[in-house]
Amino acid sequence: MKEKRTIQPASLTSIKNHANVQEVMALLSERVEQNDPTLYQAMIQEAYLHFFMLYPFINEVITSPLKWVELYQKRYDNFYQESDESLSDTKEMEEWMHKIDEELKDLA
Repeated sequence: MKEKRTIQPASLTSIKNHANVQEVMALLSERVEQNDPTLYQAMIQEAYLHFFMLYPFINEVITSPLKWVELYQKRYDNFYQESDESLSDTKEMEEWMHKIDEELKDLA
């Protein structure tokens, strides 16, 4: 993302064990999997790609797993009704999602 950061490998956990990742995955399963398993598969593939791009700074970007999942629903589900709440953290997370998409396009 064109940022230089310092990490301490000894303090890292696996992506799968990351609390925000687990919560996002549980919310996706709860909100999407039963109603549309195909959409769920598409969402989790993108979610894991995003997690890999954000790791190990997931908490800095995904400040609300629920809002992050709602961004996926807004993106993929034509019938999703988003709430009227316009929170600044949602806007910031949406901008991060766009940045990740741009980085992925550059890799392709």
